[in-house]
Amino acid sequence: MIRREKRKEEARVLEDGQLLTYFQKYFKYLKLFNKYKQKGEYIKTRKFAKKFQNLEETITKSLSKPIIQSDDTRLLHLIQRLRLSFSDLKVFLYIYLQEKDNRDNLCNIESCYDDDFDLDEECTRGIKITKITKLFSLTKEEIEQIFFSPQSRLINRKIIEVHPPNDQIFIDRSDYIAAISKAFKKGFTIEETHNSNYRLIEPYRKGVSHTDIKNLLEEDTLAKINSFIEEIRSTDEILKKDTEATISYPILLLYGERRREKEIISESIAKELELPLLKVENSNETDDDDFFVSAYFPLEENLSKAFDFARIHNAIVVIKIEKEDDLSALNRYISKSSITKQCPVIIIKSGNLKTDTLGYDYIRLLYRDIKLEQPPPEIRVKLWIHTFPLSRFRIDNLVFGELASKYEHFALEEIETTISRLKTDSTISKKEDIRYEDITKVADEVERIRLAKETDEDDMEISDITLSSCTEKISDVVLNDNEYSEVNRIITAIRNRDRLYNEILRGHINYGKGIKTFFYGPPGTGKTLTIRAIAGELNLPLIEVMLSKLFNPFVGITEKMISQYFREATSKKAILFFDECDPLIMSRNMLFRSWEFSFINTFLKEIERFGGVLFLATNYETIRDEALNRRIQFMVKFDIPTREKRKLLLGLLGDSFSKNLDIERIIDIPFNGGDLKNVRLRLAIETLENNIITTDRIVEELTKEVEKRNHDSQSRCGF
Repeated sequence: MIRREKRKEEARVLEDGQLLTYFQKYFKYLKLFNKYKQKGEYIKTRKFAKKFQNLEETITKSLSKPIIQSDDTRLLHLIQRLRLSFSDLKVFLYIYLQEKDNRDNLCNIESCYDDDFDLDEECTRGIKITKITKLFSLTKEEIEQIFFSPQSRLINRKIIEVHPPNDQIFIDRSDYIAAISKAFKKGFTIEETHNSNYRLIEPYRKGVSHTDIKNLLEEDTLAKINSFIEEIRSTDEILKKDTEATISYPILLLYGERRREKEIISESIAKELELPLLKVENSNETDDDDFFVSAYFPLEENLSKAFDFARIHNAIVVIKIEKEDDLSALNRYISKSSITKQCPVIIIKSGNLKTDTLGYDYIRLLYRDIKLEQPPPEIRVKLWIHTFPLSRFRIDNLVFGELASKYEHFALEEIETTISRLKTDSTISKKEDIRYEDITKVADEVERIRLAKETDEDDMEISDITLSSCTEKISDVVLNDNEYSEVNRIITAIRNRDRLYNEILRGHINYGKGIKTFFYGPPGTGKTLTIRAIAGELNLPLIEVMLSKLFNPFVGITEKMISQYFREATSKKAILFFDECDPLIMSRNMLFRSWEFSFINTFLKEIERFGGVLFLATNYETIRDEALNRRIQFMVKFDIPTREKRKLLLGLLGDSFSKNLDIERIIDIPFNGGDLKNVRLRLAIETLENNIITTDRIVEELTKEVEKRNHDSQSRCGF
């Protein structure tokens, strides 16, 4: 009969209510066992000993099996995640049932902690340790280990709390009161609401699996995520074998431009590990009962509550922060609270991060970081395909490549916003088919909002970026024939850029649909003037980057400013011009400092995905990074003008200087436009003193200018 009943009990699907019923019987049998043992009635003693031992075996086996995740098994999952031993579990549930024995409904643990429960009411809270000791026949060592040791899982997980009755101090420890902790009471009844400052999300309620993110992220990012998951599992295994092991969980720091992907990564990690998430949301509201994290909050008090909830649920703590100062303060409290010895932590940082912000905390707190930059073109194609409702709209696969190419700065958040708006519009208009133009119309609006938002968030004022209207024309510039030919090709490419990429090269180039040109050659050969003439010829505004405003002594700001210039050029449809760009294109083989690598990497990435018109100019040819060659379509070398071109340049001197001159003798000197400009100024000063300008005088001044230029180029140092 007992065996049949035992098999029947084991076959049941265990739920929270059933677990509590089991323990009610278990405590009943244990009390009867102690009663008859004291009386010396050995037959009844053996009978009830067998009953509670069988029940203990049934409970232990049930807890070792996988449990279906639902609202009716939250307590069971909590017990499994906390890895409570049976001795800890029976003490916890005995205290719980003693506090709640006057409640009618024991099937749902949350119903026992309703709003009428008074946390300060001594008559309904807690039980003397003496009573627990008597029931479970605990030794002094066991009492110390369960109720007073820092290693007690019931204590350090904030499941129970121990205090002297009526605040008496000088009493025996066995007379202390053990009660279900206030943190457990509040922590176990967290409701999943978007209005809450913290949210507990159980694993079975997460919509994104670890498999789903394979279509959304790059391979190196996936490898880092998998490594983080394996580290957590390894730490779990060590703690299962040795609960006192001095080991901590790693901290994952997610930062960068892709907001939505950060949320998905944290949820997929939790689902893969079958752990709940405790999401800490920012809030500006202050309430005595609320827990919030923001820039102006009492950090220790509020994080203390969050970490208590995380310990109770063995949850992954996900904390969102806005500023780097918040991260520094957070690190201090993480160190103080030792939360990572009990729970993994994921920190989601808005925007980018200075490389030196973490300092030694990066090593000491076991940080693992993932920077989520703008997705490459192949990932953007996957994002469009993954997000687009193909069952509702029929779209050619080629269109996804074009969308990924056209909207180079779109990540998952922007694509989801676009698709959501398309669904709404099609529902209102009852339109079943959708065209490429319909998608781009909505996407253009999303792009406009994105640019405006990024501009608002940027630390650099838009007033620092000025648009120039150029009046120069190509006819004003004197160039060598080969230079004229290349410049005319560039002008043709810029004029016909849309036709080139959207018709002739459609489907062949998926991103970076811009015209990018590199001018190099000796100073004074007309590089800057030519670029201004191209802007004037095409009637396009020009953004000329001043390196003095671009470079910033604070790490990370230069990278942000570089990106801002590219965004502003895209927004204003302007030509972007980096003059004297040597520091930005230096070969990385020549570098030694990490911050130099950082801004050059950023610059090269922005060039690669830029869809506008870009000009770079430098006086030097040999120092550029090899990666620049692949990103530039036109490389034009500006050289000293030929004799015929120097004759044309002399015409720029004007009638005041060009009378009775030996032109052939003058053009024998290898001068350029910059040399002539300086000489013209000095000769103009001499005319103010009524000096006559002769061929000898011009030859003398031009020779000095050429020698000065040659000396400067030979004595060059630095790069």
